[in-house]
Amino acid sequence: MTLQYATIIDNYSDIVAEEPSSYRCLTERHLQVMWLEQKYFRSLKTREGAPIHVVSPGCWNAEAGPDFRKAHLVIDGVDYFGDVEIHLFDEGWKQHRHHRDPNYDNVILHIALWAPKQQQVIATVSEKPILCSYFQNAITIPHSRIVQLIDLDLYPYERCSGAGRCGETLFRYLSEGKVSSFFRSAARWRLQKKYEHLSAHSRTAADQAAVGIAAALGYKNNSSAFIDLYHWLCQYRHRDEATLYALALKGCGFFNEHYQRLWGANDFYNELKERVAHIEPHVAVELRMGNIRPHNHPIRRLAYLSKMIRDPKAALLPVRLRELWDATHHDTRLLWQELVKLIPDYKDDYWNFHYTFNNHQIETHLPLVGVSLKQEMVINTFLPILYSYVKDHPDFDAFYSTLATASTGKSRYLSQRFFGDTQKSSLMKRAEIVQGSYQLHHDFCIHYETSCSGCPFAERYKNFFKIN
Repeated sequence: MTLQYATIIDNYSDIVAEEPSSYRCLTERHLQVMWLEQKYFRSLKTREGAPIHVVSPGCWNAEAGPDFRKAHLVIDGVDYFGDVEIHLFDEGWKQHRHHRDPNYDNVILHIALWAPKQQQVIATVSEKPILCSYFQNAITIPHSRIVQLIDLDLYPYERCSGAGRCGETLFRYLSEGKVSSFFRSAARWRLQKKYEHLSAHSRTAADQAAVGIAAALGYKNNSSAFIDLYHWLCQYRHRDEATLYALALKGCGFFNEHYQRLWGANDFYNELKERVAHIEPHVAVELRMGNIRPHNHPIRRLAYLSKMIRDPKAALLPVRLRELWDATHHDTRLLWQELVKLIPDYKDDYWNFHYTFNNHQIETHLPLVGVSLKQEMVINTFLPILYSYVKDHPDFDAFYSTLATASTGKSRYLSQRFFGDTQKSSLMKRAEIVQGSYQLHHDFCIHYETSCSGCPFAERYKNFFKIN
């Protein structure tokens, strides 16, 4: 089933318009994530050799204009405040006509992956020269490893209106059966890539399920941070649960002055703070706290994470997945129900009745992890692991094809992009079609988001299937 999609991806030499590059190579999107997370590179310098210290990488800009707004850099001891633009090559600055666009007049640093053989002048519309830097000699691990470690789906994506080029020129004219078959093959490819992502972040096979659950606890904004926290906290799993939880809070900065002013009147909060007052965590995890609902607050998710790390059954989850399959694969509905039940459902005397440390107790029981998040954990963690075991078993296709999915902002956006207002949009009620659409977006659309200009997917599909 994955052969069809894999063949379209394999030897894909033009996924990024600015530079021929294979699917497995770094794209601008990867570089943007590296800059946002400040990972996988060090000792960045200007092309003149001045050291660059990043106080803040800025805010990732999802609108027109530079990639990052409001960055704070210290370059050769001097403070710079402004925007940052990232390309694969210096040529991208003029190719995209940024030198004629006043939206880029506040850019203080232009970063490219590769240094040019001959230096070029990078300047704004007001002819102000811009400092340049290159990741080329600053990256600390192989490029292929970075591609494995970064899940681009966890980061912002642009929106556009109307159907995309593939919707207008390809999917509109294919039969529903052919469209379904293609997206099903993309969904299988996605399962394989998800499994490889879990493996890349796991130190042992027994870690894979716990790592995936940790990523889900962080949601999109803090997924990588929660994976890092999981690995860091594992070295303290011999500690009691309260101390482990307090360490997690301290490592994330929840005992700083700001939060002490917010929660300092809460006895439980103060008890946790005192419990680790003598322990220096030697880690500083920056969580992105914008647009977080109270019941999804990281302090609640950290409580779940701490319990899971101390739970010896968590390491057995991959084995239990195989056992569940052997026992229930003939009954797809029962298998799904049992997979959801397999997600640990931890109880907590405090967090089952509080949103935060604000002393306000709610009357109804509040689970640490709700049903929708459990279902997400099954789709993004359990199914990829299970697929690695039974990918060739015909019952897996039957099981996967029966799964329904809830409508989300991203699925509605992709439905419009791929199918417009046609009847084929009803395919997006099926989880495997939605997952396949996510993969197509990840591999192609994300690089040509606003206009589809330069995207080779539709032509590549037609060439593969000999469609005129």
